[in-house]
Amino acid sequence: MITERYSVTFLGVDQRSYTINVLADIWEVSAEKVFEETGIYVTGIIDTNYLVSELKSGHESGDIIYIVVSIRNPSLTISEEAYWNAYKEVIKEVRGRLDNPGMTITKHEIDFYYFLNV
Repeated sequence: MITERYSVTFLGVDQRSYTINVLADIWEVSAEKVFEETGIYVTGIIDTNYLVSELKSGHESGDIIYIVVSIRNPSLTISEEAYWNAYKEVIKEVRGRLDNPGMTITKHEIDFYYFLNV
């Protein structure tokens, strides 16, 4: 199935206040809220990485960043536009609760397969 993979990267998050577990809780609460409003649940796979960047970017090399990946399952949400709108609402909620860190969003078209059993 052709679908989209969305990635949001949060930069400059206070690691002492917002651990990966806290981010997971914030994402879940935000996704549940958006689900209640839209009927679309935006799942997230959360990872941490180190940033390597130029000093003029405003973020120092070695900063820890959070990356959250979401994939629209076309059998659950047919409309790409509806999913994108729900995704943006989740991001807005999460970013606000993280004290508005820097962020990037990428969107890629992918060929998606999933299996319930083999």
